[in-house]
Amino acid sequence: MWDVVFYASPSGRQPVREFIVDDLDEMQRAKLRERLRLLQQHGPRMGDEYPKAMTQLRGGRYRSLHEVRMANDQTRVLLFFHRGEAVLLHGFKKAGKAEKTVRAQYEVALSRRSDWIRRGEIT
Repeated sequence: MWDVVFYASPSGRQPVREFIVDDLDEMQRAKLRERLRLLQQHGPRMGDEYPKAMTQLRGGRYRSLHEVRMANDQTRVLLFFHRGEAVLLHGFKKAGKAEKTVRAQYEVALSRRSDWIRRGEIT
């Protein structure tokens, strides 16, 4: 079992929790809850067992990140695995199917990942 935890900024904000509450409708929240349940059960292996739910991002700079995707939806939650935890870093919605996920979204997640590790977060 993996602990699924929300990244918290130094001020205590939890951006992914805020994203879920403010930007997702009830159906999207239900889909995400199911994906997070699978994430909790399978951890990094989830990508192999449920490729539509989660895929490892390609490219050297972003290889430590993973994303939870929701089928037929443009909602994404970026995360990383650290010491038995799946740390939810950043949530966003793509503008449309044709839009490639912009690097700025990955950079936000990388920045939060670095902050989490630097502060030695342990839940």
